[in-house]
This record gives sequence, C-alpha cells and structure tokens, in this order.
Amino acid sequence: MKWNFSKCAKAGSRHIEAGIPCQDMVYAFKRGNFHAAALSDGAGSAKFAHIGANETVHFICKWLEHNFDSLFPHDTAETFYDPEVIKKNFAIKMKTDLQQYLQKTAADRNIPLEEMACTLLFVAVKDDNYIAGHVGDGFIAALTGNSPLPEVISYPHNGIFSNITFFVTEEDMDIQLELKTGSISGENIKSFALMSDGTADGAWNPAKNSFFSSFPEFMEYVSSHPKLAEQEMRRLLDKISEVSTSDDCSLLIMACAGKENE
Repeated sequence: MKWNFSKCAKAGSRHIEAGIPCQDMVYAFKRGNFHAAALSDGAGSAKFAHIGANETVHFICKWLEHNFDSLFPHDTAETFYDPEVIKKNFAIKMKTDLQQYLQKTAADRNIPLEEMACTLLFVAVKDDNYIAGHVGDGFIAALTGNSPLPEVISYPHNGIFSNITFFVTEEDMDIQLELKTGSISGENIKSFALMSDGTADGAWNPAKNSFFSSFPEFMEYVSSHPKLAEQEMRRLLDKISEVSTSDDCSLLIMACAGKENE
C-alpha cells in the first residue's frame, strides 16, 4: 500500500514572545513497504526540549523500521507466544535503545538528559499491519470506512493533574508507553492523525468527545492531495494559534493512497 503524509509544526505565541524555539516536531519516513509517522512535543520546562523532540522523532521512525516485525511473529503455529509479553519486551527494547541514543546525544552536546524531555506519538505501517504508540499527551486518531467520524485510538496520558504528563526520558517510559497493533484491511483504516495537545485545544471538543466537523474530510484529503492538504494544515494551525492556544501546535496525517501499483 502507498501512504501519503501531510505535516506541520508551528511555534505558539508564548514561545515566540519568550524567544523559545518551537518544541513540537514532526517527521515522516518511508522505505519500500514500510511507512512511519512520528510527532513529539517537548516539555515546556526543559531548556533543550526542541532538541530532544527532534532527535526522538527521527530515531524512532528508523528504529521502528528495524523492529516492526518483532510485534508480529510469523511462526505462531509451532511457537507459543503471549501478545502481552511481546508488547512488554518491545516497549523495554524501545525505551532502552531510545534512551541510550538520547543519553549519547546529551553527552555529545554537554546538556542534561532531563533537559531534552518530550512526549512521543507514532504510527508505523508495513504491508497490512500497523503499530501505534503513545507516551504523554496529545491524540492519535484513525479514520475508517466503517464510520464517518475519526476514532480516537489513543487519548492523552496525564498524571494525577491534567497539566502533568509523561516523557520518553523517564525511567518508566516502557510502562507509560501505550501500544496498539492491528490490521489495516481488517479495521478498514483510511488514515491516521497525530496531534499535540496545543492543536487539540482547537481541534478537539471534549464536551462532544469529537474533533471539529470537517476533520474527517481533511484526513481523507491527504490521500489524494498531500501538498494542498499541508497548505490547509498550516492555515488551520494558524487559526488555532490565534483563537485557542498560545502553545506550540503540530499535526501529522498519514493517509492510504491505494496500492503500490495503482
């Protein structure tokens, strides 16, 4: 299957006024039949969160390419396996490899690891299988052919207070990592959307438990017109920044564009 991407990140007015770089980062990667999208929101209290977020999205997409198959064992007839154990081991390896990479990056730049704190949202697809993962706040949604409305497949993950979230630099990242696996054809998935909490301030209506009314069409538009959709995405984030939030905003949509030979 072919997948198209539209992505955008925009600095919020609070960061612009303070002279702080945009701490939201988005990245899309594809090679052969593997496609991945990742979004990271740097911790506002971390001085070098923009570096952590940028390094994290690039690292995780490449990491997923090499580790994707471990979540989908092929020899299930002869080998007993527990899906939850496989997910647990996958999460531990992701945490170990990512944090070792970030620790080296921090050491090379002579900065504390905790100053690179950031969240992580990702979706990866290979053939008919997908993985969605989430640490911290933000939303991951999927649009399917079974419903006119996007379904949230991963909600924000906050602590005991709504303004407390979780970061990939923390010791228990593997425990906080929410993982979902599934089948594109089995769930009739047409597109995925990843958004930071800043974007959600304008795109998500908690009272109605839904996104803004034209969001489904927006998600679908990426499948055929990714560049035009990205231009509209920039205008959308500009509007959200003006009306709904002073925080950084980011949005990444990954949409199925048909079979490779079409």
